[in-house]
Amino acid sequence: MCSWSFRVHRIVGVLLLAGAFTGLVVSRSLSLSPADVVPIGMFSEMDPTRDRPEEWQALPLAEVYKKTVYDLVEKDGTVVLRARSDSSTSAIGVERRVDLMSRPILEWRWKVGGLIAGSDVRQRARFDAPARVVVDFEYDDLRLLYRLKTVAMRALGYDIVPKRSIMYVWSNRMPLETVASTPYAEWIKMVPVQRGSTKVGTWVTERRDVRADYRRIFGEEPPPVHGVALMTDTNSLGDSVTTYYGDIVFRRARPDSAAGGLPSFGQFIRPKKQS
Repeated sequence: MCSWSFRVHRIVGVLLLAGAFTGLVVSRSLSLSPADVVPIGMFSEMDPTRDRPEEWQALPLAEVYKKTVYDLVEKDGTVVLRARSDSSTSAIGVERRVDLMSRPILEWRWKVGGLIAGSDVRQRARFDAPARVVVDFEYDDLRLLYRLKTVAMRALGYDIVPKRSIMYVWSNRMPLETVASTPYAEWIKMVPVQRGSTKVGTWVTERRDVRADYRRIFGEEPPPVHGVALMTDTNSLGDSVTTYYGDIVFRRARPDSAAGGLPSFGQFIRPKKQS
């Protein structure tokens, strides 16, 4: 198993096997060159007949858990990633190194088919969510304190221990823009960016200044991003849900973003050509 697969496996495994912010504003489009963007998941450019997106790795948990099914499909005029969870849990991830000093803005689209009745990501027994985007960081670049903590965890039998991750969540109950550790790991911080059923069944574009989020949560400058994972799970409460994930990119911030919000990367989402 490669280091990225094992690493995110550990992130998700810790969550399940162990038992802030200013709102971002949509603004007018800005012409962006390819050099401004780091593609994470350009699903709209991919072949919908593939089992999963190129370079993305399935991240299953222990065999006791039924796996969420991730596949590429045509939806609403383009190709997207579909996640179908039926009393199941697993993730899918890709390794990408991103320097947040130059490209701090994470942008993605998602469409949730429904909420999970009774879920509450702050509780172990209710730790289900229809959609999560997890940003993992290169913890070797962190301060000595966290390197020492890594050594200590390895001494306890953990081969690789993620030290800092931010999980953007579509939540049932947790208030928007609050920050909390997962019930299983204090180093994985959850930030609900959508809450409740108001936007269920519609495409929603999210834009996060990950550098600003990291500084607010952890109180220091972030190391580079190591990779991104997506996770849809319903195993705790035995529900079913289908979620769609659209294109995901990191990109530069506008120089005048403080005056007018963040630009769209919609020009990078290409509808599927009609035959």
